[in-house]
Amino acid sequence: MALTVSDDGDDPVIAALTSLLAIIKQQRTLARQALERGAQMHEQRREGRSHREIGRGEDATALVETVTRMVDTLVEANSQFRLALVRALHDEGVSMGEIGRLFGVTRQRVSFLLASSPMSDDPTRSSPARRRRRGGGRGSARR
Repeated sequence: MALTVSDDGDDPVIAALTSLLAIIKQQRTLARQALERGAQMHEQRREGRSHREIGRGEDATALVETVTRMVDTLVEANSQFRLALVRALHDEGVSMGEIGRLFGVTRQRVSFLLASSPMSDDPTRSSPARRRRRGGGRGSARR
């Protein structure tokens, strides 16, 4: 059975992927800035300036702040994408063990991600595949 996905942005995995890709593109500009600052610091050291002098300068502070911002932003976007993908795979009936193998983590870590996700408390998030596995599918007396 083919899966149909609309283009109106209702797919959380695609939304998270779009956000991640946009952040990766933004990283190019920040990376250029970091490279320029690093080159300036390198040149200052070649000129005989001490690490103390260089470290007190604007270039060192800006470099550290730029790289920190790059890493933090990329890690957050990647985490959101990973979580959306884990949720989608689980909703499609993929076991936590298999998801763990795909991501190189334990089944327990996958369980933790699913349990700690903000949408995990939402009863409407339970997919038909998950309800069937729990015995709560169509026609079930369990409520």
